Amino acid sequence: MSYLCWDTTPPTPLQDEVLSIIDTKLQFIDYELNSFLAKQSPLRACEARSSTGSATAFAAAPTTVDEDVLSMIELSSHKKSILLLLRRLLKEENAKDILNLLGSNRFQYYSNDQIQQYLSKEQKVEGETRSSTTFIKRPLAA
Repeated sequence: MSYLCWDTTPPTPLQDEVLSIIDTKLQFIDYELNSFLAKQSPLRACEARSSTGSATAFAAAPTTVDEDVLSMIELSSHKKSILLLLRRLLKEENAKDILNLLGSNRFQYYSNDQIQQYLSKEQKVEGETRSSTTFIKRPLAA
């Protein structure tokens, strides 16, 4: 059972489940990035040899493989940033909303500001009335 770092009370079962999902997604993002980078290293070496005849000149000009690597790193960083933000903002009141974002993987389409705005509006709503905030999907690097 993992505890929220700023709180001494144990999390509710739902909060504990959300924390577990966030941690699993963070681990998977690391695995996915490491696997991608491991596949790209041989491609970079082959591309360099075929274009120049030697492996020493491949650092001179960026390639599409380099752009793919940078795009993947950017996407992974964005996802991790959002997940860490969700972990930090997790409270008993917004656990269901965060679980919904995690379950559908919608979290990755929003900016940090949009997530903070959404969760702060949800916390201000009392009783059964829920906020119907809609997000504009932010295009990510392809």
